[in-house]
Amino acid sequence: MNRPIHRVSDESELSIRAKSGLSAAEFTGTFQTLEQKGLVQRHSDGKLSAAPTGLRHQNLSIPEYRLLYAILGLDMIDPNHPAIAAIPDILNSRPHLAGTRIAVEDISNLYEAGYGAEQILHVFPHLTRVDVDSALRFYFAQLTPSKKT
Repeated sequence: MNRPIHRVSDESELSIRAKSGLSAAEFTGTFQTLEQKGLVQRHSDGKLSAAPTGLRHQNLSIPEYRLLYAILGLDMIDPNHPAIAAIPDILNSRPHLAGTRIAVEDISNLYEAGYGAEQILHVFPHLTRVDVDSALRFYFAQLTPSKKT
């Protein structure tokens, strides 16, 4: 199995655990589950690392997402939409699919222009249908009632 590229955290394990909001037991169990999935690892120097692409997994629990975000040094902008990130160094903090540089706005603009999910996947062939659905769910959740049609 090919392991995804990992980003090593500069934070201590204790600091990461505090940021994730997990108890020591929850942290250990969640870390082990993510480690089995190849999404995190503990290095010989004690540092932790995580695969940014792990944020796009759709079968993770909220504690697993919280731990991935903490190891990567990111803030989860909406627990209801964990596959969406907003990071100052990426797209000027515009919401985007985590692990990519594709803004929710780019996908929603195509949708508003009449593109269906399959057509959007032709524009962004490295995305999955779940990625497109996640971006559109986030987009529609952000609309104010006056903007919804």
